[in-house]
Amino acid sequence: MKDEEEKKIKVIESKEKNRVEITPEIVEQRKELSDFLKEGADELARKERERKRAREKQVIELRSGEIIPYLNYVKQDSLQDYSPQFPNDNPYFKEMYRLAGWVNLNPNDYVKPPLAKQYLVETIYYRFHKEILPTLKSKAIPGKHKLFQLLTDDGLVKLRQFRDESVEMMKEFEAGKIYEFRLAYAKRYGTDVQLELIK
Repeated sequence: MKDEEEKKIKVIESKEKNRVEITPEIVEQRKELSDFLKEGADELARKERERKRAREKQVIELRSGEIIPYLNYVKQDSLQDYSPQFPNDNPYFKEMYRLAGWVNLNPNDYVKPPLAKQYLVETIYYRFHKEILPTLKSKAIPGKHKLFQLLTDDGLVKLRQFRDESVEMMKEFEAGKIYEFRLAYAKRYGTDVQLELIK
């Protein structure tokens, strides 16, 4: 019994030796550090709020040279109701498939080849200001939303304009000449094109 009490005393003494005494200086240093970290976080939050306000007022220039307020094309809260922007009676995909040489595929099928998405992005969404596509992608839920559902009514008008201009230009090229079309399209409208490594 006495041995057990001595062990308990030794454990208590051991804990007291390892105890760190918090002095008033340490308390003051901790408070200063806490205040510094809080001010830094507050400053970062303030700068982020200022950046968002500036973005809302920002005016952007389309690659065509047209000046528009950024928010005129991107919805900030809700989605547009789904309404097909590339319906089967519009020749956009028919012309794309012809140029790509996809003769064994139906352009009216809902599921499209992966390259069709890339070509659509190049001919439609690259025509908007470079900030719009990443914004749309960040807001859309893949597989659930179409990017155009995040465009405002003004944005949809531009999308249809870009779609129709794409169709007209596609008609200028022979079947199987998708690569040549993409290069010419990028040159005409000042957009980017994802070059193919193997042609």
